Amino acid sequence: MVDFAVESIGVVLGHMDIVRKHYDEIAQFKEVQELDPDCEAYDRMEKSGKLWVMTAREKGDLVGYIVMFLSNDLHYRKMVRAIEDVHFILPEHRKGLLGYKMLARTVAEMKAKGAHTITFRTKADNSHGLLFERLGGVLQDLVYTIVV
Repeated sequence: MVDFAVESIGVVLGHMDIVRKHYDEIAQFKEVQELDPDCEAYDRMEKSGKLWVMTAREKGDLVGYIVMFLSNDLHYRKMVRAIEDVHFILPEHRKGLLGYKMLARTVAEMKAKGAHTITFRTKADNSHGLLFERLGGVLQDLVYTIVV
């Protein structure tokens, strides 16, 4: 059985082996995007209440995580946005409803924190769009990256 818990960003960053697996699996443009998390910036955001982390653990071992940013929108000051930074579940644990349950719990937590909108991102070549739609999400934007 997998348990979810709200934990510190330090827990995720303290498991760089799993973060590295995440990077190796999904990172594009590795020639310009070397894995090098700004731990101090994450810590500052967490201390200011603008970062939220939930982990998934099986028998105490970290098997997944989701990291969300929370802030007032710069265009619509009274609107609180929850924007996903990263989500990941180790491949050997991607079975059943684990991903759906982790995302559903995140939606409930962000709603409880006062978010008006919750934005999740997914890779074009490894889309989790159906999961987001199942939770009530609608496709909003397409994003293009130019490596210079």
